[in-house]
Amino acid sequence: MKKTMLVIPSLEPKENFIRILEELSKEFSNILVVNDGSNEKYDFIFEKIEKMNIIVLKHGINLGKGRALKTAFNYILSECKDIDVIVTADSDGQHLSKDILKCSSFAIDNPDSLILGVRDFSKKDVPLRSRFGNKITRKIFKYLLGINISDTQTGLRAFSRNQMKDFITTNGEKFEYETNMLIDNKNSGYEFFEVPIETVYIENNETSHFNPIKDSIQIYRLFVKYIIASISSFVIDISLFKIGIGFGSTIVQSTIIARIISSLFNYKINRNSVFKTYNKTSLYKYYFLVVIQMFISAYTVKLLNSLYIDKNVILIKIFVDIIIFMINYYIQREWVFKEKRGG
Repeated sequence: MKKTMLVIPSLEPKENFIRILEELSKEFSNILVVNDGSNEKYDFIFEKIEKMNIIVLKHGINLGKGRALKTAFNYILSECKDIDVIVTADSDGQHLSKDILKCSSFAIDNPDSLILGVRDFSKKDVPLRSRFGNKITRKIFKYLLGINISDTQTGLRAFSRNQMKDFITTNGEKFEYETNMLIDNKNSGYEFFEVPIETVYIENNETSHFNPIKDSIQIYRLFVKYIIASISSFVIDISLFKIGIGFGSTIVQSTIIARIISSLFNYKINRNSVFKTYNKTSLYKYYFLVVIQMFISAYTVKLLNSLYIDKNVILIKIFVDIIIFMINYYIQREWVFKEKRGG
């Protein structure tokens, strides 16, 4: 029989948190709460929680939700050898016992999937900031990462012990950590499994510590990194191509030299900062892709330049490579840097 641990990070909870845990204790015998640096005036709440036979871990200062989850994961790996499934939930009462149980059950039956308790954002009672934030993030995940999930911000998640070992090294200390978990889950080759849950918002979600402006900036840093890396590589490539043409090199020669140098920069940035995977074959795949795209670029520019002899070859090069860079991202995401589980 597989054992489940319910993990709840908490920052300065209301007294009803005790009542929430009393209800959850009826369904879960293993519960772990992380006090993420709450003010001392909240100590009495956590003291009552400890008396309920619930594990309480404490941060001396507020370190963020991501760090709180990783603190819990580290404790489970070190001290709870018999735990097979982990479920994370929020401390404000948004997640009902029946939904937490449902996600736990699906995780037991699907050990190679990240189970997400997803809300229905079409309902009228969903706060505007929650609806808007999820809509934007959902679209970005779909088009830039190939992850098509309906609730990117849900804190109700369930997964196996093996997945937790991967998630403990996921980057991020605050709310961006949960976003990075989704990305790492895909890169590790695990599936996503969505479980519809009841949508509950307490006081119009005003008790949430999620700052839609500040924390969204943190969440979207990954996408900004890709844009910066792509533009930087593009500028290097075009500049070197222009220099080559200026020194009398042919279009093909200039393309080869420029692409070799710019690709070294682009590969390192994409591997370390954007896709963050270390697939042993990624370097070979990347340069196989570079060679193909290099010749496509060179001979397409050469062809277009011969057809439009009066046109600026640099502008033709920019037009062709913009299209190639767009296609290149999807190929890198789905093939070059796609991490296979167990690979």
